Amino acid sequence: MGLLANNRLEPIPAQPNALGRHMDETKEPAAGDFPRTFAWGAACVSCKTVLPPLRDTASLFFENGSVPCPKCGNGVDVWEVTKNEIRTYFGTFIGLGGLGANQTVFMFDLAPGQIKSLDFTEQGVPPSAVVVSVVYTAQGSGCFPIEMHSNEARSRSYKPMASVYGASLGNNPGPVKIAVLVTWIDELEEPESWTMLADAFQAATDNRFSRVVVPAYSAFEVSVGRLIRELLLNVTSKESVEEFMVRDLSAASAVNVLVPFICRTLGVKDLPDDIRGRLTRLRRLRNKAVHEGLRDVDVNKNEIGELLCAAVFGFEFVRYTRKKLSEQRSA
Repeated sequence: MGLLANNRLEPIPAQPNALGRHMDETKEPAAGDFPRTFAWGAACVSCKTVLPPLRDTASLFFENGSVPCPKCGNGVDVWEVTKNEIRTYFGTFIGLGGLGANQTVFMFDLAPGQIKSLDFTEQGVPPSAVVVSVVYTAQGSGCFPIEMHSNEARSRSYKPMASVYGASLGNNPGPVKIAVLVTWIDELEEPESWTMLADAFQAATDNRFSRVVVPAYSAFEVSVGRLIRELLLNVTSKESVEEFMVRDLSAASAVNVLVPFICRTLGVKDLPDDIRGRLTRLRRLRNKAVHEGLRDVDVNKNEIGELLCAAVFGFEFVRYTRKKLSEQRSA
Protein backbone atom coordinates (compact mmCIF):
# COMPACT_ATOMS: atom_id res chain seq x y z
CA MET A 1 0.00 0.00 0.00
CA GLY A 2 1.23 3.45 -0.77
CA LEU A 3 1.79 5.84 2.10
CA LEU A 4 1.58 9.60 2.31
CA ALA A 5 4.11 11.09 4.73
CA ASN A 6 4.82 14.80 4.97
CA ASN A 7 2.92 15.30 1.69
CA ARG A 8 5.34 13.01 -0.16
CA LEU A 9 4.24 9.84 -1.88
CA GLU A 10 6.12 6.69 -1.01
CA PRO A 11 6.43 3.88 -3.61
CA ILE A 12 3.80 1.16 -3.77
CA PRO A 13 4.93 -2.41 -3.02
CA ALA A 14 4.34 -5.13 -5.58
CA GLN A 15 0.66 -5.82 -6.26
CA PRO A 16 -1.22 -8.20 -8.56
CA ASN A 17 -1.53 -6.70 -12.03
CA ALA A 18 -5.28 -7.29 -12.06
CA LEU A 19 -6.06 -4.27 -14.24
CA GLY A 20 -3.38 -4.64 -16.87
CA ARG A 21 -1.74 -1.54 -15.41
CA HIS A 22 1.78 -1.07 -14.13
CA MET A 23 1.75 -1.88 -10.42
CA ASP A 24 5.55 -2.12 -10.31
CA GLU A 25 8.43 -3.67 -12.29
CA THR A 26 8.73 -6.95 -10.36
CA LYS A 27 7.51 -10.38 -11.44
CA GLU A 28 4.02 -11.62 -10.69
CA PRO A 29 3.65 -13.14 -7.19
CA ALA A 30 4.39 -16.84 -6.78
CA ALA A 31 2.09 -19.26 -4.97
CA GLY A 32 4.14 -18.94 -1.81
CA ASP A 33 3.48 -15.19 -1.70
CA PHE A 34 -0.09 -15.68 -0.52
CA PRO A 35 -2.07 -14.62 1.44
CA ARG A 36 -1.56 -10.99 0.49
CA THR A 37 -3.55 -7.88 1.40
CA PHE A 38 -3.33 -4.71 -0.65
CA ALA A 39 -5.13 -1.57 -1.80
CA TRP A 40 -4.75 0.67 -4.82
CA GLY A 41 -5.89 3.98 -6.19
CA ALA A 42 -6.33 5.56 -9.62
CA ALA A 43 -3.82 5.10 -12.43
CA CYS A 44 -1.62 7.81 -13.94
CA VAL A 45 -2.97 8.91 -17.30
CA SER A 46 0.55 9.17 -18.77
CA CYS A 47 2.27 5.93 -17.73
CA LYS A 48 -0.61 3.90 -16.24
CA THR A 49 1.23 3.42 -12.95
CA VAL A 50 -1.21 2.90 -10.10
CA LEU A 51 -1.20 5.49 -7.34
CA PRO A 52 -1.58 4.71 -3.63
CA PRO A 53 -5.13 4.37 -2.26
CA LEU A 54 -7.36 7.43 -2.13
CA ARG A 55 -7.19 7.59 1.67
CA ASP A 56 -3.41 8.15 1.33
CA THR A 57 -3.57 10.73 -1.47
CA ALA A 58 -6.78 12.67 -0.72
CA SER A 59 -5.13 15.37 1.40
CA LEU A 60 -2.56 16.14 -1.28
CA PHE A 61 -5.23 16.20 -3.97
CA PHE A 62 -7.48 18.60 -2.06
CA GLU A 63 -4.55 20.89 -1.32
CA ASN A 64 -2.94 20.95 -4.78
CA GLY A 65 -5.60 19.71 -7.22
CA SER A 66 -3.42 16.79 -8.31
CA VAL A 67 -1.13 14.04 -7.01
CA PRO A 68 2.33 13.39 -8.51
CA CYS A 69 2.76 9.99 -10.14
CA PRO A 70 5.44 8.07 -8.19
CA LYS A 71 6.94 6.83 -11.47
CA CYS A 72 6.81 9.58 -14.12
CA GLY A 73 6.19 12.55 -11.81
CA ASN A 74 3.25 13.94 -13.79
CA GLY A 75 0.37 15.43 -11.82
CA VAL A 76 -2.73 13.21 -11.70
CA ASP A 77 -6.20 14.68 -11.23
CA VAL A 78 -7.32 11.86 -8.97
CA TRP A 79 -10.98 12.89 -9.12
CA GLU A 80 -11.17 12.85 -12.92
CA VAL A 81 -9.20 9.62 -13.27
CA THR A 82 -11.21 7.79 -10.61
CA LYS A 83 -14.49 9.06 -12.03
CA ASN A 84 -13.52 7.86 -15.52
CA GLU A 85 -12.45 4.43 -14.25
CA ILE A 86 -15.72 4.02 -12.37
CA ARG A 87 -17.53 4.28 -15.72
CA THR A 88 -15.68 1.13 -16.80
CA TYR A 89 -15.40 -0.86 -13.58
CA PHE A 90 -18.46 0.22 -11.55
CA GLY A 91 -20.22 -2.70 -9.92
CA THR A 92 -17.04 -4.81 -9.83
CA PHE A 93 -14.37 -5.45 -7.21
CA ILE A 94 -11.98 -3.39 -9.37
CA GLY A 95 -14.15 -0.30 -9.17
CA LEU A 96 -14.63 -0.69 -5.42
CA GLY A 97 -10.88 -1.01 -4.97
CA GLY A 98 -10.42 2.36 -6.62
CA LEU A 99 -12.92 3.90 -4.19
CA GLY A 100 -11.13 2.72 -1.07
CA ALA A 101 -11.95 -0.93 -0.47
CA ASN A 102 -9.14 -3.29 0.58
CA GLN A 103 -8.48 -6.65 -1.02
CA THR A 104 -7.00 -9.90 0.24
CA VAL A 105 -5.91 -12.79 -1.99
CA PHE A 106 -5.27 -16.33 -0.78
CA MET A 107 -5.29 -19.91 -2.09
CA PHE A 108 -6.74 -23.18 -0.81
CA ASP A 109 -7.06 -26.76 -2.07
CA LEU A 110 -10.48 -28.13 -2.96
CA ALA A 111 -11.49 -31.61 -4.15
CA PRO A 112 -14.78 -32.74 -5.74
CA GLY A 113 -17.38 -33.45 -3.05
CA GLN A 114 -15.36 -31.65 -0.39
CA ILE A 115 -16.73 -28.86 1.81
CA LYS A 116 -14.26 -26.26 3.04
CA SER A 117 -15.03 -23.73 5.76
CA LEU A 118 -13.08 -20.53 5.12
CA ASP A 119 -12.26 -18.01 7.82
CA PHE A 120 -11.01 -14.92 6.02
CA THR A 121 -9.57 -13.53 9.27
CA GLU A 122 -6.96 -16.31 9.15
CA GLN A 123 -5.81 -14.90 5.81
CA GLY A 124 -5.36 -11.26 6.89
CA VAL A 125 -8.90 -9.84 6.81
CA PRO A 126 -9.60 -8.06 10.14
CA PRO A 127 -12.38 -9.57 12.32
CA SER A 128 -14.15 -6.19 12.22
CA ALA A 129 -14.13 -6.03 8.42
CA VAL A 130 -17.29 -5.79 6.34
CA VAL A 131 -16.97 -8.12 3.35
CA VAL A 132 -18.31 -6.55 0.16
CA SER A 133 -17.39 -9.09 -2.50
CA VAL A 134 -15.76 -12.51 -2.82
CA VAL A 135 -14.42 -13.93 -6.10
CA TYR A 136 -13.43 -17.60 -6.42
CA THR A 137 -11.25 -18.71 -9.36
CA ALA A 138 -10.29 -22.36 -9.94
CA GLN A 139 -6.66 -22.70 -11.05
CA GLY A 140 -7.42 -25.46 -13.55
CA SER A 141 -10.18 -27.97 -14.39
CA GLY A 142 -11.40 -30.88 -12.31
CA CYS A 143 -13.25 -29.02 -9.57
CA PHE A 144 -15.41 -25.91 -9.42
CA PRO A 145 -16.01 -23.91 -6.19
CA ILE A 146 -19.61 -23.18 -5.16
CA GLU A 147 -20.30 -20.99 -2.12
CA MET A 148 -22.91 -22.59 0.15
CA HIS A 149 -25.71 -20.99 2.11
CA SER A 150 -28.42 -22.06 4.55
CA ASN A 151 -31.89 -23.21 3.51
CA GLU A 152 -32.93 -19.61 2.95
CA ALA A 153 -31.01 -18.23 -0.04
CA ARG A 154 -30.01 -14.61 0.41
CA SER A 155 -27.30 -12.25 -0.75
CA ARG A 156 -23.95 -13.14 0.75
CA SER A 157 -23.19 -12.27 4.35
CA TYR A 158 -21.09 -9.30 5.39
CA LYS A 159 -19.16 -11.60 7.75
CA PRO A 160 -15.53 -12.56 6.95
CA MET A 161 -16.24 -16.26 6.46
CA ALA A 162 -17.75 -18.68 3.94
CA SER A 163 -18.33 -22.37 3.21
CA VAL A 164 -17.39 -23.69 -0.24
CA TYR A 165 -18.39 -26.96 -1.93
CA GLY A 166 -16.28 -28.59 -4.63
CA ALA A 167 -18.32 -29.64 -7.68
CA SER A 168 -16.85 -32.09 -10.20
CA LEU A 169 -15.88 -30.43 -13.47
CA GLY A 170 -14.61 -31.78 -16.76
CA ASN A 171 -13.60 -35.28 -17.91
CA ASN A 172 -10.96 -35.71 -15.23
CA PRO A 173 -12.38 -34.50 -11.91
CA GLY A 174 -9.86 -34.01 -9.17
CA PRO A 175 -8.46 -31.58 -6.62
CA VAL A 176 -7.38 -28.12 -7.72
CA LYS A 177 -6.18 -24.93 -6.10
CA ILE A 178 -8.76 -22.18 -5.70
CA ALA A 179 -7.78 -18.50 -5.67
CA VAL A 180 -9.97 -16.26 -3.50
CA LEU A 181 -10.17 -12.48 -3.79
CA VAL A 182 -11.96 -10.88 -0.82
CA THR A 183 -12.93 -7.20 -1.12
CA TRP A 184 -13.56 -5.64 2.27
CA ILE A 185 -13.85 -2.41 4.25
CA ASP A 186 -12.60 -1.75 7.75
CA GLU A 187 -12.31 1.88 8.81
CA LEU A 188 -12.56 1.91 12.60
CA GLU A 189 -11.91 5.67 12.71
CA GLU A 190 -15.21 6.34 10.90
CA PRO A 191 -17.32 3.21 11.51
CA GLU A 192 -20.71 4.83 10.90
CA SER A 193 -19.83 6.30 7.52
CA TRP A 194 -17.89 3.27 6.30
CA THR A 195 -20.68 0.89 7.25
CA MET A 196 -23.04 2.94 5.09
CA LEU A 197 -20.49 3.01 2.27
CA ALA A 198 -20.24 -0.77 2.58
CA ASP A 199 -24.01 -0.96 2.01
CA ALA A 200 -23.64 1.23 -1.07
CA PHE A 201 -20.69 -0.84 -2.35
CA GLN A 202 -22.55 -4.12 -1.93
CA ALA A 203 -25.62 -2.73 -3.68
CA ALA A 204 -23.33 -1.83 -6.58
CA THR A 205 -21.82 -5.33 -6.79
CA ASP A 206 -25.36 -6.77 -6.73
CA ASN A 207 -26.34 -4.47 -9.65
CA ARG A 208 -29.03 -2.81 -7.51
CA PHE A 209 -27.97 0.66 -8.51
CA SER A 210 -30.97 2.53 -7.11
CA ARG A 211 -30.07 1.09 -3.68
CA VAL A 212 -26.69 2.85 -3.81
CA VAL A 213 -28.21 6.30 -3.41
CA VAL A 214 -29.44 6.42 0.21
CA PRO A 215 -26.43 4.86 1.99
CA ALA A 216 -23.95 6.73 -0.23
CA TYR A 217 -25.32 10.15 0.61
CA SER A 218 -25.97 9.21 4.24
CA ALA A 219 -22.30 8.26 4.66
CA PHE A 220 -21.25 11.69 3.46
CA GLU A 221 -23.95 13.45 5.48
CA VAL A 222 -22.92 11.73 8.72
CA SER A 223 -19.30 12.77 8.22
CA VAL A 224 -20.32 16.39 7.51
CA GLY A 225 -22.45 16.40 10.64
CA ARG A 226 -19.48 15.34 12.75
CA LEU A 227 -17.36 18.16 11.30
CA ILE A 228 -20.01 20.81 11.98
CA ARG A 229 -20.67 19.49 15.47
CA GLU A 230 -16.96 19.56 16.37
CA LEU A 231 -16.61 23.15 15.19
CA LEU A 232 -19.74 24.45 16.94
CA LEU A 233 -18.85 22.80 20.23
CA ASN A 234 -15.92 25.23 20.38
CA VAL A 235 -18.29 28.18 20.69
CA THR A 236 -21.50 27.03 22.35
CA SER A 237 -23.03 24.37 24.59
CA LYS A 238 -23.68 20.77 23.63
CA GLU A 239 -27.43 21.29 24.12
CA SER A 240 -27.49 24.28 21.75
CA VAL A 241 -25.47 22.40 19.15
CA GLU A 242 -27.75 19.36 19.25
CA GLU A 243 -30.87 21.53 18.95
CA PHE A 244 -29.39 23.34 15.95
CA MET A 245 -28.30 20.10 14.28
CA VAL A 246 -31.69 18.46 14.71
CA ARG A 247 -34.13 21.35 14.23
CA ASP A 248 -32.48 24.03 12.12
CA LEU A 249 -29.74 22.54 9.94
CA SER A 250 -30.72 21.29 6.48
CA ALA A 251 -28.60 18.97 4.35
CA ALA A 252 -28.29 21.64 1.64
CA SER A 253 -27.17 24.41 3.99
CA ALA A 254 -24.67 22.10 5.67
CA VAL A 255 -22.84 21.49 2.38
CA ASN A 256 -23.40 24.80 0.59
CA VAL A 257 -23.11 27.23 3.51
CA LEU A 258 -21.39 25.77 6.55
CA VAL A 259 -18.74 23.69 4.80
CA PRO A 260 -17.48 26.67 2.73
CA PHE A 261 -17.54 28.78 5.90
CA ILE A 262 -15.50 26.18 7.77
CA CYS A 263 -13.00 25.96 4.90
CA ARG A 264 -12.61 29.75 4.87
CA THR A 265 -12.16 29.74 8.65
CA LEU A 266 -9.49 27.05 8.48
CA GLY A 267 -7.76 28.56 5.44
CA VAL A 268 -8.21 25.49 3.24
CA LYS A 269 -9.57 25.18 -0.27
CA ASP A 270 -13.28 24.49 -0.56
CA LEU A 271 -14.77 21.30 -1.94
CA PRO A 272 -14.24 21.26 -5.75
CA ASP A 273 -17.32 22.46 -7.65
CA ASP A 274 -17.73 19.29 -9.72
CA ILE A 275 -17.78 17.11 -6.61
CA ARG A 276 -20.17 19.50 -4.83
CA GLY A 277 -22.51 19.49 -7.85
CA ARG A 278 -22.67 15.71 -7.93
CA LEU A 279 -23.27 15.57 -4.19
CA THR A 280 -26.20 17.94 -4.73
CA ARG A 281 -27.57 15.59 -7.38
CA LEU A 282 -27.04 12.63 -5.05
CA ARG A 283 -28.89 14.44 -2.25
CA ARG A 284 -31.86 15.11 -4.51
CA LEU A 285 -31.99 11.47 -5.57
CA ARG A 286 -31.78 10.47 -1.91
CA ASN A 287 -34.76 12.70 -1.14
CA LYS A 288 -36.70 11.20 -4.02
CA ALA A 289 -35.87 7.68 -2.81
CA VAL A 290 -37.01 8.49 0.73
CA HIS A 291 -40.18 10.43 -0.14
CA GLU A 292 -41.33 8.94 -3.44
CA GLY A 293 -39.34 5.76 -4.00
CA LEU A 294 -36.56 5.05 -6.48
CA ARG A 295 -36.28 2.09 -8.86
CA ASP A 296 -33.41 0.87 -11.01
CA VAL A 297 -35.31 2.01 -14.10
CA ASP A 298 -35.25 5.55 -12.66
CA VAL A 299 -31.45 5.79 -12.56
CA ASN A 300 -28.52 5.56 -14.93
CA LYS A 301 -25.76 3.13 -13.97
CA ASN A 302 -22.92 5.41 -15.07
CA GLU A 303 -24.38 8.38 -13.22
CA ILE A 304 -24.87 6.35 -10.04
CA GLY A 305 -21.24 5.25 -10.29
CA GLU A 306 -20.06 8.85 -10.49
CA LEU A 307 -22.35 9.86 -7.61
CA LEU A 308 -20.93 7.10 -5.41
CA CYS A 309 -17.48 8.31 -6.40
CA ALA A 310 -18.48 11.83 -5.31
CA ALA A 311 -19.76 10.50 -1.97
CA VAL A 312 -16.41 8.83 -1.27
CA PHE A 313 -14.45 11.94 -2.29
CA GLY A 314 -16.79 14.08 -0.19
CA PHE A 315 -16.21 11.81 2.77
CA GLU A 316 -12.42 12.04 2.28
CA PHE A 317 -12.69 15.83 1.99
CA VAL A 318 -14.51 16.04 5.31
CA ARG A 319 -11.92 13.78 6.93
CA TYR A 320 -9.16 16.02 5.54
CA THR A 321 -10.94 19.14 6.86
CA ARG A 322 -11.47 17.62 10.30
CA LYS A 323 -7.75 16.87 10.45
CA LYS A 324 -7.02 20.54 9.69
CA LEU A 325 -9.45 21.58 12.44
CA SER A 326 -7.69 19.27 14.90
CA GLU A 327 -4.29 20.66 13.92
CA GLN A 328 -5.45 24.23 14.53
CA ARG A 329 -6.82 23.28 17.95
CA SER A 330 -3.50 21.77 19.04
CA ALA A 331 -1.34 24.57 17.58
